[in-house]
Amino acid sequence: MKNKTVLLLLLLFACTLTKAQKKSNQDSLLIRDKGWTSELSFAYIKSSETNEQTKGNITQPQTVSALLINGYRYKKISLGLGFGIENWEHLLMPVFGDFKLYGKKRKREQFYLFLRGGSGFPLQKWVADNSSESIKVKGMFACGIGFQHTFPGRRFIAANIGYRYMEHEAKYKQNWDIATYTTNYSHNRLEISLIFGII
Repeated sequence: MKNKTVLLLLLLFACTLTKAQKKSNQDSLLIRDKGWTSELSFAYIKSSETNEQTKGNITQPQTVSALLINGYRYKKISLGLGFGIENWEHLLMPVFGDFKLYGKKRKREQFYLFLRGGSGFPLQKWVADNSSESIKVKGMFACGIGFQHTFPGRRFIAANIGYRYMEHEAKYKQNWDIATYTTNYSHNRLEISLIFGII
């Protein structure tokens, strides 16, 4: 009887250990999907630009961008605020809200959709002896799809591709002239990004 009890206890322990090991293996494939997030994005942007001066010709067909986004993720939804640096004819700082929708499964590899919208500020103001130029960012919009891989711990890497639109205005004035000359720039952009972050 004593031997049977010991054998039963060992069997129960073995079953519990096997179940715990199986759960541990399953958990190792899952990711943290709740918490504050921070990500640094480097993008290559291909542009189709129109402006009044060049009559539709492309004057700067490509550039690079750096963006920093901080936010909070709760399961499938992530909301954040971001800013960055870009150079399109003028050096600009976009400021925007960021929304992401992740897939249902809480796996290390996930696809997601993203949506951004906002405005921005100029980072330069050109002034000469007899003339000056002021810049105003009218707005920006972006959307696309991405793929994220989360490493053990809190780090992740992602890549996305999407569409970006930004519009800004430049006003040029010569001191001896009463008139102010305005040029409107609109950029339709294909954006490919590489992202490093933590959650």
